[in-house]
Amino acid sequence: MQQQLDDEITPSPFEDIEDEEDIDFSQVTLSAHGKMKINCVITEDELSEWLKNDVDEVKKVLDTDKDFGTTRR
Repeated sequence: MQQQLDDEITPSPFEDIEDEEDIDFSQVTLSAHGKMKINCVITEDELSEWLKNDVDEVKKVLDTDKDFGTTRR
């Protein structure tokens, strides 16, 4: 029985993979997580307002997470 198992060699799945040089990366599409939305350039005058909005969003998320944690107990 052991001899029969030794005679049957499973081919490596890596034998079918082509070299990296043969891969056409131009055909690769990015997932939604890999894309960044850049709509405009933020000037120095707009930066403080933009950061304030960002901080407000973070506070909302943290408050929501805090509320969620207390209701589960």
